[in-house]
Amino acid sequence: ERFREAGLTPAGDDGSYFQSFEVTTGAETGADNSLRLGETDLNIDEDFVPILFSNTSQIEAPLVFAGYGISAPELEYDDYADIDATGKIAVVLRHEPQEMDAESKFSGAAFTSHASFVNKAINARLHGALGIIFISDPLHEEEEVGPATQRIDNGDMNIAAVHAKREPFLQFFEDTGLT
Repeated sequence: ERFREAGLTPAGDDGSYFQSFEVTTGAETGADNSLRLGETDLNIDEDFVPILFSNTSQIEAPLVFAGYGISAPELEYDDYADIDATGKIAVVLRHEPQEMDAESKFSGAAFTSHASFVNKAINARLHGALGIIFISDPLHEEEEVGPATQRIDNGDMNIAAVHAKREPFLQFFEDTGLT
């Protein structure tokens, strides 16, 4: 009604002021969703969950630990500086380094954009990673997978992405000597 009062010409559907569009409001895991770490099959919804922006893919690739998965030249910080993630799956810690530290290069008391799942996934992809696995950093004891990713927008970001429990990966890295 306000558009009409303002004298605007309807340019929407069927000569109205409205335009229809599709919105994806959720996603469901498929029957074939799986994650294998060495010889161990992890359990979906218990040990890991796919992230909504993950692409659909089947990947078998080596893992590389990429710290917090952050490249922030403005802060002179780059977790990818000394590693090659090309063709690998990056395992990254959630959050940011020195979280809640007032002396941090990062915000300390609040997250910067570098802490987001989306930005870390984009960064991994820019460094050639085929996939990314998010695990909780040592400052956070919560190991429940899923709730942190429920607010993430969906849409294929051209990288396979999961949120997983930390323990299986720490054990795997210890058993294989990966750092």
